[in-house]
Amino acid sequence: MTLTRLAAYSVSSLIIAGTLLLYLHTAQIQNRRNDDYAKSDQRAHMRFARRAHESGFAYTGRRNYMPLFAFVQAALNSPELDDEAFFQRGKQINVWISVAALASLALVFFAKFSRLYSLYAILTIGFLAFAFKAPFFQPEILSYSLFGFAFILSLETLFRPKWYKYVGTGALFALAHFTKANVLPALIVFSASHSVLLFVMALNGALNRRRLSRILLSALVPLMTFMILLFPYFRESKLDYGEYFYNVNTRIYIWFDSWDEADAATKEAGGYAGFLQLPDDQIPGLRNYLREHSSDQIIERLREGIEKITGYACYIKHSRHIFGYCSQVALGLLLLLFSIPPLIRQFRWQDKSCHIHIYCYLAAIFAIYGLGAAWYNPISGSEGPRVVLILLIPFFWTIGLMVHSRALQDLHIRLFGYHVKLVDLAYALISVTLFFEIYQVITWRAADMYGGK
Repeated sequence: MTLTRLAAYSVSSLIIAGTLLLYLHTAQIQNRRNDDYAKSDQRAHMRFARRAHESGFAYTGRRNYMPLFAFVQAALNSPELDDEAFFQRGKQINVWISVAALASLALVFFAKFSRLYSLYAILTIGFLAFAFKAPFFQPEILSYSLFGFAFILSLETLFRPKWYKYVGTGALFALAHFTKANVLPALIVFSASHSVLLFVMALNGALNRRRLSRILLSALVPLMTFMILLFPYFRESKLDYGEYFYNVNTRIYIWFDSWDEADAATKEAGGYAGFLQLPDDQIPGLRNYLREHSSDQIIERLREGIEKITGYACYIKHSRHIFGYCSQVALGLLLLLFSIPPLIRQFRWQDKSCHIHIYCYLAAIFAIYGLGAAWYNPISGSEGPRVVLILLIPFFWTIGLMVHSRALQDLHIRLFGYHVKLVDLAYALISVTLFFEIYQVITWRAADMYGGK
């Protein structure tokens, strides 16, 4: 190893170590802010973990929370501790889960994208979101990470199909669902995107019986893997609650107009299982909701949800209560807007490498989960971004794919006698705003705001 390479490795190691220590310091500041386990569902997750430990991991919950996070805490924590000690230890475990998740994300990003963009994306996700969510006894960090990895692998599978990637996609979606019951729409959209691929191939005259069979099988493999891995849990749900995919949040609560209304209805029904014992015209659902609400009310609910979510993250009046990622998402969207013309010029419908089914998959994911977060906002009981942050990793991965496309990589500008990629120059400038956001997080934001919402 040459002296130059050794020096480069040493500098890189020092930067990584310094960044890790700074991240842990930031999370510790927020840890002191989170001093009450009775807030933000944390006590409920603590009870779940204790019961999972006492039952030898046989207890899988009452279909309000999913089991994986409770199982992790039961395995790594010490349930015999008193509530306060159990709470503090659980928060530290979650911080290290976030470190492992960020390290894994870094490996994936650096393997796919340029060093500049990868560093930018990981620092944004880490300091402007994860550092606030990590020191909590909540499954969000695990949920965001597993869903993010499932999303990344699903896209890589659509770009370069291999049978083991389809199996891995189904397995990752299963793990993400076992953490939080919000994954089925993504899995269904992933499989449905293959119908768009079939349509495009038929238009281009490239569809034959062998390809038809292969694509249909590819669409089914992730669903089959998902069902096989989670079938014991789904079967238990069917036996105890009457439905394989029963979850009180996604099956019942989303059809109420407020948390107070949902809470009162749950008590009146005698618990989560009691809802399905009601007559059909009294069970919350899409049909009953559409019967009782006008289109104007539905649109207004979505509008208010979007306004509250963006307001919590972006508005100046909430400046002392924001995570900080809003500015980076806005700049990414602005760059995407300017990138549309060269991307369109590169697109050819008749091209065999046409990826229109992937664009449909991306559009559906962001539309469904974005609108879903807005819709669920009245039930979440706060203006916090906890639900919509599931899109943060997919967003930066998608932007990464866009800025590393040939159409944008070919754009250069002459600067001080050098040819510089326009995208690299843009992210060098954007990084200045990122460091300003991180500075604010470390100096006062992490100590001032509460990240559990």
